[in-house]
Amino acid sequence: MNRRVKYYPAIIIALITLAVYLPALRNDFVIWDDDGFILNNYHIRSLNWAFFKWAFTDTSLDFWRPVTWIADAVDYAVWGLNPVGYHLTNILLHAADTFFAVILAAGLLEFCGPVPVRSATPHASQAAARDPRFAMFAAAITGILFGLHPVHVESAVWVTGRTDLLCAFFFLPAVSAYIKFASGRADLSVDRLRLNRSYLFSLACFIFAAAGKPSAVVLPAVLLLLDWYPLRRVRSLKSFWQALIEKLPFLAVSLAVSAVVFFGERAQGRMSPAEEVSFAVRTFAALKAVVMYPAQIVAPVNLLPYHPYPSNITLLSAEFLGYLVIVAGITTACILLLKKHKILAAVWAYFLITLLPVIGLIKVRETFMADRYMYLPSLGLFLVIGVGAAWAWDRAGFLKQRNTTAKYITAVAACLLCFGLSYPTLKQISVWKNTITLWSYVIGNEPRRIPLAYLNRGMGFRQAGLPERALEDLTRAIAIDSSQAYAHMAYTDRGIIYKETGRPDLAIEDYTRAVSINPGYADAYANRGIAFNATGRFDRAIADFDRAISLDPGQYQSYIGRGTAYKETGRQGKAIEDYTAAISLNAGNADAYIYRGIAYKETGQFPRALEDYGTAIRLNPASVEAYNNRGVAHKHMGQLDMAVADYDRALALNPSFAPAYMNRGAVLAATGRVGDAARDYQKACDLGTEAGCDALSVYGKRRSE
Repeated sequence: MNRRVKYYPAIIIALITLAVYLPALRNDFVIWDDDGFILNNYHIRSLNWAFFKWAFTDTSLDFWRPVTWIADAVDYAVWGLNPVGYHLTNILLHAADTFFAVILAAGLLEFCGPVPVRSATPHASQAAARDPRFAMFAAAITGILFGLHPVHVESAVWVTGRTDLLCAFFFLPAVSAYIKFASGRADLSVDRLRLNRSYLFSLACFIFAAAGKPSAVVLPAVLLLLDWYPLRRVRSLKSFWQALIEKLPFLAVSLAVSAVVFFGERAQGRMSPAEEVSFAVRTFAALKAVVMYPAQIVAPVNLLPYHPYPSNITLLSAEFLGYLVIVAGITTACILLLKKHKILAAVWAYFLITLLPVIGLIKVRETFMADRYMYLPSLGLFLVIGVGAAWAWDRAGFLKQRNTTAKYITAVAACLLCFGLSYPTLKQISVWKNTITLWSYVIGNEPRRIPLAYLNRGMGFRQAGLPERALEDLTRAIAIDSSQAYAHMAYTDRGIIYKETGRPDLAIEDYTRAVSINPGYADAYANRGIAFNATGRFDRAIADFDRAISLDPGQYQSYIGRGTAYKETGRQGKAIEDYTAAISLNAGNADAYIYRGIAYKETGQFPRALEDYGTAIRLNPASVEAYNNRGVAHKHMGQLDMAVADYDRALALNPSFAPAYMNRGAVLAATGRVGDAARDYQKACDLGTEAGCDALSVYGKRRSE
């Protein structure tokens, strides 16, 4: 097949995919990892050596995936926290993956089927090898399905789903490059292997894919499968071992990445003990997922981002045996049809291989099924559908005919397929519009089984300024969480809302319930410490922050909270030490610099205070507190004009910030501008500041005199 011919439909389908997904640009971040990985992840806010060191070595936030962190950091450098940019990056990546999917499908189909064919009616895979138009048509259908099928919406429009997109962005070219390499090396010789550009390019892409999402470690197995079919390089045990030796560099990368992920997850305590979910339940869930994923490809209804593990399952239950029979039946059928239809066995094996890292047999995950888990595994299923559609179209005579009518009918059929897929995809994109729409959709489908949905929607209501709705959802999450898996988080989040709505005692009660359920939950201690700070119980706050830090030494917020407690009790030196520790853990957090600057000011270290305030402003140019406090430091150093300029900037950002009016009024009064000072005090008084009213009475009289 002409190389350029493959690119034309690939480009067109990628552009169609891009156009269909453009409405996702209106979507927001969602409270489900987007908050932790993007909104509150200060590591990605600077592209420096410290960031790259963190990206490649730290696994406290999630599994090892440095390429994804780098992509997030680049987006932050360009877009800040504007969700439009992040969604645009995801859409472009999905469109690019669709392009690569078409190219890969076309390349694979060139090798399918033995030639010549004895039968009068060739099998679909055989026709692919005989007719380039067949292969291109099948590849185009594969690409349309890959790009527009609603099962891929989760990966494409969820910002955190970018890890799947980046993995595929390198995984698919790695396979294509390997096919190019292997197509000219039927002898499986390893001579001059290092000098083969396609081989080295494939290996490099594999490394990047695994650094985007570690589930890419199955690539060596996929390449061995391709050596068997359709490349037909493996025909005996001897040739298998030769092919395996050829893959040693890939296997080395796979083992290294697997080890990094395993030890990183274990160090963070995320390797769930097997007894948390029994072997029977894990096996049942895996079999159900293997059956349900293809079913969702055929009938994409009620696609959910979260499927809770089933309960009360035994290996002798009728449902378990039913799924077992289906999986065994499909496998048996592939074996029986092996001689004539190797493509079916190859696709089924590819599906199982790529699904293995996320199937939950080894590591118990939050959910045993998710649309995002199908991003790469679905490609084989789409390929079979594409080949079947091409076979049917060929049987109808439309591929052989070159007249205008045949082309018109083919174009109309392609448009209908695109429109038919676009509607449910657009509908699914709207589900991910924001936190409330997402979790309302989940609750609508599973109203009594997913406490996490109520927990996250509750925080979405809090974000939207609806605290009472938030409290209702969090209370509901607590009520249905019989396993207590999320109750401690729900109590903690409800406590946060109680504190924010002026009910600190209720907040402390909820934090206390949270730690009684899960004594190892650092966030509950940290938030209770904040509540104790707010109520002036600083010694109790320090004890809670001590506990939080002992449980999670990387939690910089606890250092900030403890530093505040030390500052309020006159221990400025200890406060500075804690703020410095918080900065060392998260150098991108502007608040830590502001607090340390205040402590420096309290101890008379004004140049250091100015330096910290300047850093805080650089990190957060919209920080009213940083400008106001820097103005105070300038005033103490006698730099009155600079102080007024900082107060002006603070008030330009927030015209209702009373402390800046008070501080500016004091400087203006000190420089003899009594009338201007009186106006500032009047404004502070109007905003409810008692000190402003008192000052106004003094300077108002002076002004009248």
